[in-house]
Amino acid sequence: MRKPPKEDMDAWLEELEGVEPLDKAKSTRPSTAVDGLYDSDLTPPKKGITMADILAEPKAAPTPPPASVQSAPNPTFQTERQDTNCLSGALSSLDGRTRKRLAHGEIAPTRSIDLHGFYVEDAWQALMNFLHQSQQQGHRCVLVVHGKGAGYGADGQMGAIKAQVSGWLAACPVVMAFHTAIPRHGGSGAVYVMLRRIRETEEIR
Repeated sequence: MRKPPKEDMDAWLEELEGVEPLDKAKSTRPSTAVDGLYDSDLTPPKKGITMADILAEPKAAPTPPPASVQSAPNPTFQTERQDTNCLSGALSSLDGRTRKRLAHGEIAPTRSIDLHGFYVEDAWQALMNFLHQSQQQGHRCVLVVHGKGAGYGADGQMGAIKAQVSGWLAACPVVMAFHTAIPRHGGSGAVYVMLRRIRETEEIR
């Protein structure tokens, strides 16, 4: 290999004057604005988008943080049954005739949500948004499909979401009553929910 001319070598050495060698013990990766992206923007999310994320936009009501996904019960709401065969509850002021009509499927649901496949926290969020949105849209009776499942409840035969639904509904300010659906609407795997009219909700605030 032919050496470069001496004058070229001298010029190159002159250019290197004042340049300090890199410290190999330190990282040689340049610090740029891109560095700040590695822990957030470029990191894939922990889980994919769920139906709960879709239902959460736009949020129809403020979202309080779930305390173990349990809500404080409404003192005027009576939970009458909570077992593998039936979930039932209503405001103490609701008349018996309306309760019976709801229980017999005589008040047809006009909207529904299926909570199968949700994590409990996601199911709670999706249900709350669904109920508030349904009320805003003028629905009076909706169907909540919570599934039957197994492994929870007093006798070990109640699904994780089903075991929570009564408490969620009893604490929700837009709910007047709920009752397990008749077989053609899902039976013990679903529940009818009767909603307050908007003006009724505003009166109790």
